[in-house]
This record gives sequence, structure tokens and C-alpha cells, in this order.
Amino acid sequence: MGFLVLTAFTTSWAWWTGFDLAAGQHSAAYYRDQIPFRRTVMAVSVAVPALAALVSGYSVLARPRNTFRGITGAVVVVICLTAAVLCWLLGTEAVRRATHWAEH
Repeated sequence: MGFLVLTAFTTSWAWWTGFDLAAGQHSAAYYRDQIPFRRTVMAVSVAVPALAALVSGYSVLARPRNTFRGITGAVVVVICLTAAVLCWLLGTEAVRRATHWAEH
């Protein structure tokens, strides 16, 4: 359950990091400095849901088999994999926008 909460936190962190209120307000150097930070946020925000999906997938396959644990684990795997894909998309878009504003 803790990884699921961390997944929600890192997904929102990825969204806030890539959210530019006034995109043209900062200099190109600012956005050039933001690129490594945004890549790091993307890596962390993808790794946490992926780890949560891995742990939840392990609980689905663990013995002794329990129907409730298996169903709950499968649902959490789907939620976490969806969050990982969302974080990947948010992160690549944030890096792309920072690269665009760094070049212009």
C-alpha cells in the first residue's frame, strides 16, 4: 500500500515538474539547467510505479494462493503500470519542452 501512495506522489511530482506557468518568461540558460533535473524526476517517477508493480506482481504469484490477494494485486499492477506509462509521457514531454525553450 505504501508503494501505491508513493506512486501517486511521484506521478503528481512529474506533472508539477513539467508544468510551466509562463513558458517564455525564463532565459534559455534556465531551461538548459532544467533538462537534467527533469530527466531525474522522470527516472524516479517511472521507477517507483514500476517497483510497485513488481512487488504487487510478486504478491499475485506468492504461495499460498489467496484469491483476494491475487485480484487486489492484479488491480494494483494495472494501476501502477498505467502510472508508470503516464509518468514516462509526462517526463518526456517536460524534457521536450525544456529542450525547445533552451534552444529558442
